[in-house]
Amino acid sequence: MTEYVATRWYRAPEVMLTFKQYTKAIDIWSLGCVLAEMLSGKPLFPGRDYHHQLSLILDVLGTPTLDDFYAISSSRSREYIRALPFRKKKVFGKPVHEGGVKGFEGKNPLAIDLMEKCLSFNPKRRIDVEGALAHPYLAPYHDPSDEPGAERIDSEFWLSGGSYRMDWVDWGDVDRYHGWLPFHSGTLHEPMILLPILALPAYPPTY
Repeated sequence: MTEYVATRWYRAPEVMLTFKQYTKAIDIWSLGCVLAEMLSGKPLFPGRDYHHQLSLILDVLGTPTLDDFYAISSSRSREYIRALPFRKKKVFGKPVHEGGVKGFEGKNPLAIDLMEKCLSFNPKRRIDVEGALAHPYLAPYHDPSDEPGAERIDSEFWLSGGSYRMDWVDWGDVDRYHGWLPFHSGTLHEPMILLPILALPAYPPTY
């Protein structure tokens, strides 16, 4: 598993702390971050880097409980959390001087409740998609008849790494193709340039 699955500010703690595996609960965390941003008008966890990101999360959620702590599979991550100072959980909706989070005082209590359920540190305690849709805050928009869900993909659909071969690819066509990929350096004042797309070998490697 890789931690590069979401923009840092919206990345769930289990992605960074290498739980055994992550699930669609990471998307619920991101949803909670977006909802928090809509309520307060600014990002909730604008971390500068990996360590700062975790620090901001723990500043709000507090030090993980023992159950949440031992849900972290990586011993190195547990030791990192253990070495941090104890932090008390803050309360959304309360004034800052009363232990609240800045920007949420006076906001819709139902919206805050849904957001908190999305931002549970432990992914197993986090609200799921169905629960979020049925939450009272979304009652005006919730329509079970118009919210179809997809069935789970059969495990046989996925190909194992050892059996995967690209025999179906016409490598001659690939070799003859030469394209150009637009690329922007990220600076607004610099024009876009074109990078060549290098042709692949005429034949796939032999395994």
